[in-house]
Amino acid sequence: MEIIIALLLLLGVSLIMGEIFEKYNMPGIVGNILAGLILGPAIMGVVAPSPELSAIAEVSLFFIILLIGLEVTTDLITKNIGKYSVFTFTGFILPAAVIAAFFIFVPHINAVGSIITAIAIGIPSISIISVLVLKYRLIRHSDGSIIIASTVISDIIAFSILAVLSNGSKVLYIATALAIVFLALFIIDAAIKKHAFYVRKFFNRMSLTDSGERITFGLIIVAGLIFASIFQLIGITYVLGAFFAGMLIYDTIMGRKFYRRVSRTFKRINYSFFIPLFF
Repeated sequence: MEIIIALLLLLGVSLIMGEIFEKYNMPGIVGNILAGLILGPAIMGVVAPSPELSAIAEVSLFFIILLIGLEVTTDLITKNIGKYSVFTFTGFILPAAVIAAFFIFVPHINAVGSIITAIAIGIPSISIISVLVLKYRLIRHSDGSIIIASTVISDIIAFSILAVLSNGSKVLYIATALAIVFLALFIIDAAIKKHAFYVRKFFNRMSLTDSGERITFGLIIVAGLIFASIFQLIGITYVLGAFFAGMLIYDTIMGRKFYRRVSRTFKRINYSFFIPLFF
């Protein structure tokens, strides 16, 4: 099937199903997922998986997670370290360890296979969780930030383990690379806060120009792509790079009015295109 027709069917049916579910006070994301199941090979087989659709799905996920990053601040993450550490342990590490221990005793599955199976079953879906947290406006509350932070940490742990299992010699490389990246993020965040006056002044000037919003929108996407590429090169999923890039941009340095304008643009393209298309 031609990619444009496939996009038309997926987006059209997904938007309709999402609105129907929202009308009856159910998560629209469930309708989006059902639309994919109905049109896909599982039921009707109208739309088949293809490299083009996979590429569009990756771009969609990038924009979804970048939006989540924009809605989260470093302060919300750092002040709840203890809580989301416990949440990560009880919600992912412990269940995954139990599942891995169980599968070791299953015939024809070795230790590596048991760990991979446990991670596949136990890892939380950052895409679904982030959309639900955003949809129900939990993102700026401590509970929402704990859920997001726990999911991000779980993904980092899971993908690090998978990268090490695929190539044991990468242990030192991954640990060093992650340490450097997080140190760089910390330094950038500290520099932005230290020079907040000048950063805010820059964004104030941008907000007064006709092309300011467009340029800022593009700069945020470029920053997201840079960090996503870095995480991809390390061997960790690129979406986490998009999340951390978005997290460096928040309303107190952009100015609340200008931040809302840019954030509203991201929300519009996500809710009207990327979210229904991805799921």
